[in-house]
Parts: sequence; C-alpha cells; structure tokens
Amino acid sequence: MLAVLAFYVRTAGVALLGAAGLHALLGRRWKRLGVLTAIVLLTALPWFWWTSRRPPETGGYLEQVSIENRLDPTSDPLAPGSYVERIASNIDHYATADFPQMFWPLLRLPAEGAPMRPPPAVRVFSILIGGVLLAIGIVAALRARKVAVWDLYGAATLGILALWAWTGDRFFLTLAPFLYLYILVAADGVSRWFFRSPRPAQAAIAILAAVLAIGALREIPSQWRFTRAWLGGDRWAGYQPFWQDYFEVAEWIGNEAPDAVIVARKPTFAWYFSGGRPSFVYPFHGDPDATWRTIRRPGLSASTRTIVAPRRGSGRKAPRSSMARSGAMHRSIVAAARYSSQTACPWGRSARRLLRFPLRTRRPCV
Repeated sequence: MLAVLAFYVRTAGVALLGAAGLHALLGRRWKRLGVLTAIVLLTALPWFWWTSRRPPETGGYLEQVSIENRLDPTSDPLAPGSYVERIASNIDHYATADFPQMFWPLLRLPAEGAPMRPPPAVRVFSILIGGVLLAIGIVAALRARKVAVWDLYGAATLGILALWAWTGDRFFLTLAPFLYLYILVAADGVSRWFFRSPRPAQAAIAILAAVLAIGALREIPSQWRFTRAWLGGDRWAGYQPFWQDYFEVAEWIGNEAPDAVIVARKPTFAWYFSGGRPSFVYPFHGDPDATWRTIRRPGLSASTRTIVAPRRGSGRKAPRSSMARSGAMHRSIVAAARYSSQTACPWGRSARRLLRFPLRTRRPCV
C-alpha cells in the first residue's frame, strides 16, 4: 500500500510498484505477486485511468515524454534518435551536476538564485572515484546477496530519470540514498582489500560527513535571515523573486478582481492564493492565435485584459508570439478578468496587449 501511495503522490512512484512486482516474480513468490497485482488493479489502475482521461491542456506525463516539446501537445512525436539524445543529455546532467553534490556541500540556497555546480575538481573526483566506488558497490552487493527490492527500484528509477522530459535535483533525490549505500559497501570492501582493515574507509566517510555538515552549517545564517523575515511578517521570505511575483498577483486578483478567471502555468497555485478563483493552464500552441482563442473560450469575457507576471527584471513588452514560447512563460500567470469601463488600471485596454513587468518595482493595478 505504501508503494501505491507513492504512485498517488508522484507518477514516477510506478518504479516502486514495478520493483515490488518484479522482485516477487524473480523470487517466485506467487502469493505475494498475486496480492500485489490485486492491489494495483484495485487502487493504482483506476487512478491512472481517471487521470489519463482528464489530462491538462499541456497533455499527460506519458504524452509529454513522447513528444518533441513536452509543453505543446500539438508538437511532433519524438524520433528514436531524439530519445537517445535525451538519455545522453540527462545522464550527463545528473553525472556532472547532481551526483557531485553527494560529495560537496550546497553552494547557494534555492531562494538566492539558480544552483551552482560544484568546482571542476569535485566533478572529476565524483565521476572517477565516486563512479568507480558506485560500480564496485553494486557488484559487491549483488554478489553478497540476492537482488533486493531497492536494487530493482534504483534501476527502474535510473531508467525513468534517463527518459524523463525534465531534469533536476528533486528527481535525483529519490535515488541518492541508495547510491550512498552502494558507495559505503564499496568503500568498506576496498579498505579491507587494500589495508586489511575497515578503519581507512571509516575515516574517509567521517571526513566526507564532516565536509557535508560544515557545508550545511554555512547555510544557517542565510536561512535564519529568511526565517526572521518570515517571522517579521514577510510571507514570501525564502521564495525566489518570480514566485513572489506570482503569489502577489494571484492574491491581488483574488482581492481586486472578483469576476476573474486565471490562466496560469501553475493553476493550482493561482487558485489557492487567489482565494478560489477559477484557474486553468494555458495551452502551449505554436500558434498564438490559438492560445488567445482558448483564453477567450465561452465563460470568459470578450473584453479580456491580460496581465503577465514573469521573472523579475523583465520589464519589457513582449510580442504576442512569445505566448508560444513555453520557456519565457514557464512561471508566468495571466489574469483573464471581466472589468468595467470605469476600472482604474494604468495598462492599455486592448485584449491583445501583453505587458510584462517586474512586480517587485511596480504593482499591476492601483
């Protein structure tokens, strides 16, 4: 049941369901396999069917993974060669960005900007030494015992990460604890083989733990600054500027535009912070006119004003064609609202006017 709950939370949790089933099959534990199959048929399969019948405008996960532009359901299917390119790109990212973080402390808090990659020397060490230890640990673990469920889960998760249309440390974190276990097994084995004692491995692991702990302690002052700001009344302390803009716009819509319908990249966030205003995700068509037709679908006012809250510091007017560029609009929010002719808003009244502005320095409407 825990595996099913993991699948409910994230679709990638299917790796745990598959690992449990394959482990029972390899061990010829037919009763356990039958129970697991029944649980999946009664719980996971109906949920998968229900969600697949109600995909967002950008498509479901399986559709997004199998097309060229994951956010445009009208884009062409991914060619076999493109799958190979994606696998190579994803593995390169995790090997050079996320895997080295297992040996090097974080350099920047998420609220302070984009994460920084470890120094080149750390990346080389991680790939060469860490990679060798990881391979040794996997072989040693499989030779010392039979295949465990978490071995299969690790392999399945690695396959999903290689094929997934997104990369990021939040995905890698589902795999990192198991990689540490393999590395610990390898370090112990290598130490006993070279030095006839586990003490060198224990000393090396203690040093690594101390480096990671010191790196974590370095973040305490910055984190305390965000905590003090939050305790002092700053609700958005710790969020990156464009997320602060996003939440502020959503709240403004909830307070000042009672008839608004919100079109947003993250509609559930907009729905929550606006106090329950109707929200939906805008489609990422290559044709901007198709996007505007969707925004003006029945139920929205014909005299729609759009307000976009992009990343901080982008105080430039964007051409309408930018609506088709998912990268520029990834964390944006559009307020499609009914306004009276007397509304006091400094922006133009044209429904086709798309204005991008830094909310940290200027409010949308006063």
